[in-house]
Amino acid sequence: AGYLPYGISVDGSTLYITDSFNHRIRKVAGNLITTVAGTGNQAYADGSAIAQAQFGRPWSTALDKGNLYVADFLNQRVRRVDLTAGTVSTMAGRSTAGLLGDVGPADAAQVDGPRGLSMLGDSGAMLIADSFNNRIRWLGLPQAAIQRTQINFDPTNLAGQSPPQSVTVTSTGNGLLVMGAVDLGDDRNNFYLDPAKNSCARARLEPGVSCSFDVAFQPRDPGGHTGTVVIPNDAVGGPQQVTLKGEATSALVTLSPPGVVITQPANAPSTPAVVTLTNNGDGPLHIISIALDQLTSPDFSQSNNCPSVMAAHSSCQITITLSQIGPLDKAARTGTLVVKDDAAGNVTGGGTSQSVPLTGSLAQAVASFNRQALTFTQNLGTMSGAQTIMLRNNGQAPLHLSGIHDDGDFAQSNNCPAVLAPGASCAISVIFEPTNLGERDGYIVVADDSVDSPQRIPVTGIATMALVQLTPARLSFSQNVGATAAQQTATLTNRGDGPLTIARILATGDFSASSHCPPVLLPGQSCSIGVSFTPQAGGARNGNLLVTNDANALAGSQESIRLTGVGYQPVAGLSAAVLSPVANLGGSATPQRVTVTNTGNGALTIRAIAIGGAAAADYSQVNTCLRAIQPGRRDRPRGVRVPGTAARPVLSSGFLTFGGNRVGNPSAPQSAVLFNAGNGPLSITSVSLIGADFVMVSNCGRTLAAGASCTITVRFLPQAIGARSGVVTITDNVGTQRITLSGVGT
Repeated sequence: AGYLPYGISVDGSTLYITDSFNHRIRKVAGNLITTVAGTGNQAYADGSAIAQAQFGRPWSTALDKGNLYVADFLNQRVRRVDLTAGTVSTMAGRSTAGLLGDVGPADAAQVDGPRGLSMLGDSGAMLIADSFNNRIRWLGLPQAAIQRTQINFDPTNLAGQSPPQSVTVTSTGNGLLVMGAVDLGDDRNNFYLDPAKNSCARARLEPGVSCSFDVAFQPRDPGGHTGTVVIPNDAVGGPQQVTLKGEATSALVTLSPPGVVITQPANAPSTPAVVTLTNNGDGPLHIISIALDQLTSPDFSQSNNCPSVMAAHSSCQITITLSQIGPLDKAARTGTLVVKDDAAGNVTGGGTSQSVPLTGSLAQAVASFNRQALTFTQNLGTMSGAQTIMLRNNGQAPLHLSGIHDDGDFAQSNNCPAVLAPGASCAISVIFEPTNLGERDGYIVVADDSVDSPQRIPVTGIATMALVQLTPARLSFSQNVGATAAQQTATLTNRGDGPLTIARILATGDFSASSHCPPVLLPGQSCSIGVSFTPQAGGARNGNLLVTNDANALAGSQESIRLTGVGYQPVAGLSAAVLSPVANLGGSATPQRVTVTNTGNGALTIRAIAIGGAAAADYSQVNTCLRAIQPGRRDRPRGVRVPGTAARPVLSSGFLTFGGNRVGNPSAPQSAVLFNAGNGPLSITSVSLIGADFVMVSNCGRTLAAGASCTITVRFLPQAIGARSGVVTITDNVGTQRITLSGVGT
């Protein structure tokens, strides 16, 4: 018997009863009543329907496709009895009463005193009368179907926005699909979800009901982009997402040419100009407008074949037309072509502008010159070289020349025709021939039919003059006949403000000149002239150093220095013509002396004294004569001894004269030979050089055998301008020998 049965369900001829206080589910089929589920104990347990399952005052039931659902009142649960398998399981609820767990798994939710159940048609979902919560609860399996899970947007220009793409979400389960805050996930900077067209955010969708949202690609960064839309809900499997992909592009506008100039012939219409608009970018270009601005002359008009949207790397043409201008109307027309587009952003944002300036006028001749002024510097009384001005007609009409004129100390010549065709040129050559010192000014004037005629080209000339100074006023020399005296230096200076042209430098008489002067000596500069004296006879010898130039504005002007010299003739005399020493074999004779006397009027230089003949080896001599002996002076060998050995050093030259040489440049080498004319070895202590303007090398060793020689080589390397001197000193076991060095730095 039943104990307070509260609810019944009917399946055809079968009646199911909730036997509440017996804590069982009973079935009546025909005249037979049986227990379907529950042990009869008030408790909670799932499992075998009859042997294990326990209920706590089941209140009501509902049938659906072989399952019997039970409102288990005291257990705060909704139970399912699988009539085919004979098992009981929990569908919803927890051990404690409450209201927690809406929009989540049913077995984790709370109910409080469930009493009534009602199936929602054949959907598999049910309504629960949650009595103490005072609510009707929905129990079902929520599922969501996303229309598409990836959106590939068309390439979109930077700062632009693609057409929106719509995504539909449908509740395909039998439960209530509760949506969360549908929003962008990754890359929120380059994608846009329209909040005004998002019906999915926090929506509650019954089975079969849909919502939608719109998303767009609005790139702010170049390159490819991947983003997501996150769709949170309570569907099986958790939140879903839609992948977004887009490629950022950009339009790049060029207008060619960057400026338009239309020149109309005098009595004919002008040819329209074409401006090519090119989209050199990788994205489409949206053209907002193509127009002439408000300040453009009404004589300009434009037409074009440009579409509203230009594909990447495409072009279109804009034709600019100028209305015909009257033949006497010289005024220029100006204007600006303006193209507005989205090269810098979205069309709806006003876009950006590119402009091309427009100019239109009648064809005219335009005289232009490659030089706007000329400057000359020239010595007084001379003619400069020509400087050239090129006259060119840069206009589009013939240039009619009426005259080309010069003035002042300037003269011009030209090859210009009376009519200079457009683009043609001619040359105007100008020379300067000053008539007075100082600055001289003038103009070259060209008269023609261009707008700015006449044209005046200023020319300036500076008249200069060379002033020469030749120093010293006199050079004096003395030297033996046939020998060359040490070179002396004369200095030529240009003290003027113009260049000095040197035509000739010459020395007369027994004198010679070695010039270190350039052909043209600039203002303030000096140069040196070396003068040498080689007397050809004894006595006074006179001459002049002559410099021919153009100083004082006089071609052929001549400056001079007086040259004087004395020629001397040395004469050597011996005190004895024969010496007859006598000595025993193996012994030595008493020395005999010979005196050398200079009976001439010039210094006598004795470079060597030697004993010759077949028996020369039996004799030896020493002397004090290897030097210069002044006129009237005498010297003699110290004696002659037979036999014995002795070294006798002899220099091939006691003087090395290098003449003039430029400062810092080494001269050709000169050499002196040291010869041992004695019959004994010559011990050389040192070979040294005094004089910073000379460089010496020597192959002389420590000993020079009898009859042997060595070489001393010297170069002249002047360190300063003027006469330079030095000496090579050879110290040996006989005495000291010297080589005197001289040269002139230039």
